[in-house]
Amino acid sequence: MKSIYNLDNEISAGDWIREEVKGKQTFDAPQLSSGCLVKQSGRGKITRSFLGYFATPADTVYFNDRGVTLLSGAYSNANGLSVIPENFMKVVALFTARRCITGKYHTWINDKDPYMKPSLTTMKLTN
Repeated sequence: MKSIYNLDNEISAGDWIREEVKGKQTFDAPQLSSGCLVKQSGRGKITRSFLGYFATPADTVYFNDRGVTLLSGAYSNANGLSVIPENFMKVVALFTARRCITGKYHTWINDKDPYMKPSLTTMKLTN
């Protein structure tokens, strides 16, 4: 059974994960197009205290297999954010949630489902 929901009164995962980096000064850095390839140009920016870069295109299940990754530098496509000590646990949580839904669990039924800020009412706690 499919549950239909919207984010009208909720915070999207993309907004939630960026709370700590919002307003921080960024700078240009070598642009990675994959884990090992550097491009001459790109739009990714990093903060001074970055630990890595979380590439997270669009807050939907569709992109889980197509770009959700952790990199050691700025992503040339710019759809992401710096991983800093203040948002490290949020990045781990969202990265895990997004990478868990792949293969047979990623279908046309949940393809456009948006991710939202986790809360006790949206999380299923099990023993």
